[in-house]
Amino acid sequence: MSEDERTNQHGAETRSLLPVVSSRATEDNTGEATSDSSRQAPRNAPKRTPGKLAEFEVVRRLGMGGMAEVFLAKKRGAQGTYKLLVLKRILPEHMSSRRFRVMFAEEAQLATRLNHPNIVQVYDFQDYGDDGQLLSMEYVDGPDLRALSRAANNQGKKISPHVAAYIVGEVAKGLHYADERKDERGAPLDIDHSDACPLKVILG
Repeated sequence: MSEDERTNQHGAETRSLLPVVSSRATEDNTGEATSDSSRQAPRNAPKRTPGKLAEFEVVRRLGMGGMAEVFLAKKRGAQGTYKLLVLKRILPEHMSSRRFRVMFAEEAQLATRLNHPNIVQVYDFQDYGDDGQLLSMEYVDGPDLRALSRAANNQGKKISPHVAAYIVGEVAKGLHYADERKDERGAPLDIDHSDACPLKVILG
């Protein structure tokens, strides 16, 4: 039995983070992905990672795009409990931009309305003043589909057809749900996920 087959037997999930959306398959409308995989920040990326954002303890930066950055963080509870989650915020140099803030708020409004097993769950969206607007969401511990494909290629292997079909099917479920989602008045949310790609499909 191949490694891919063993992975599928053990119930690998695919997620997508649409502005939301994860097989579990995940994508969002600013192009940020939330998996802890080999994403490279731009060369001019700030080297300093904040130790804390609002009530969240930052573990490390997961990625950065042209508009926003994402962090792995902990939210502490009573008796030493904590929850690992992902924080997303507008880059500090763009926090004063009204256009970026409006775009980010619109993303959050859509993301918080989605609830599907194959879509990364968004927990909360708050404005924390100097720390910026923070979108907190589920952390999916696993590689993205691009990383998996590259790892297979580096070993001279291919993802087996039935595993590939399973992943595509799970991604399609999440995308279909987002396509069909309506607001409280029954009007379509019209979510655009045209930039869906392997980087945004998280295998957890």
